[in-house]
Amino acid sequence: MAGDRMMEEQQEESYPLTPIDKIANGNSLLILKALLPYLPSQKQAGAAFLVKWMEIQNIRNYYHTHPAADLTAMALPSHSVTDLFQSIAPFCRRGQREMMEQFQSMMEMMKLLETMQDFSGGENNDEQSESGFRKSTEWITEPEQNLMDE
Repeated sequence: MAGDRMMEEQQEESYPLTPIDKIANGNSLLILKALLPYLPSQKQAGAAFLVKWMEIQNIRNYYHTHPAADLTAMALPSHSVTDLFQSIAPFCRRGQREMMEQFQSMMEMMKLLETMQDFSGGENNDEQSESGFRKSTEWITEPEQNLMDE
């Protein structure tokens, strides 16, 4: 019964592996992690620390044997905020994903507006654009500001 509940929680929080996780884990460590709940409770903590230590060793070995390894998106020919959102979306909760989608839509509308202004011959002042962008995104940081003020 407890195992069923654990499996349901794992399915709800199932995330894909990031590139660094794939390097760190390898197939054998994923198997060890899956076996942790089946160890006696007094052995689980030690086994978990051992698995984490092995992950660190795998990362160290990877970078030692691949000195020119570059896992950054900055190495790609082009990258954008949309690319960033797409990369982190699988790790976000539903509300966070919805907020990112709204922000993305707002950015697309702003680009369209700028294109229309450029097309109509209107001058586009960078300071006005930045100010407008700042004002249009205040709703994102507003709840955090309210928490800090309290």
